[in-house]
Amino acid sequence: SDTVISSVGIQNTFSKLLKNTDNVNSFTNKIKTLKPSFGHACLYVGFNQSAKDLGIQDTNQWIYSSYDHDDTTKTYMNDEKSPFPVVYISFPSSKDPDWDTNHPNSATLEAIVPTSFSMYNKWTKKTWKKRGVEYESYKEELSQRIIKHIYSNNPHLKDKISYYELSTPLSTRDMANYQFGELYGMDHNPERFRQKWLKPKTPIKGFYLTGQ
Repeated sequence: SDTVISSVGIQNTFSKLLKNTDNVNSFTNKIKTLKPSFGHACLYVGFNQSAKDLGIQDTNQWIYSSYDHDDTTKTYMNDEKSPFPVVYISFPSSKDPDWDTNHPNSATLEAIVPTSFSMYNKWTKKTWKKRGVEYESYKEELSQRIIKHIYSNNPHLKDKISYYELSTPLSTRDMANYQFGELYGMDHNPERFRQKWLKPKTPIKGFYLTGQ
């Protein structure tokens, strides 16, 4: 092809897909200077009732613990027992116009919180679904914390959840091949945006990058 566009992230693109390309070594070395973004945990929730019966709308919810986002995020990343700096809640099934036809009397919800890959270091060498009781207990405690936020901001959903499952940065690593379970590739800090070489065009003719 004359034109190729990669959407698997700049790290994966140049370390996995183009690892035998010699003429981009300097470009690859620049990539190594950038930090990955932090990870996330996502609680996937199911209901055995329709969104209409549950009173669910399709509006996303961004729930912050403070207006000082930098401070609350820093505090939380140093101690994840601290309040979540943000909880993002969305209702995917309510955005699908064919959902009620294909999946009657059901609805879904996703709740996302930030987390650090370092919190999961002790389980990195264990395989999916076989990480042991301690890992499952850790996930359950985090799940219950998230569920409390779901209920406090959506009291009409209290005790209506029929199913939930939590993904962690290890899930992101294993399913999407991001080494540190990063949520958005490179960290979105000022230093990253000062890199004038970091743009859709690459040193390889006809080869471009796009966001995930």
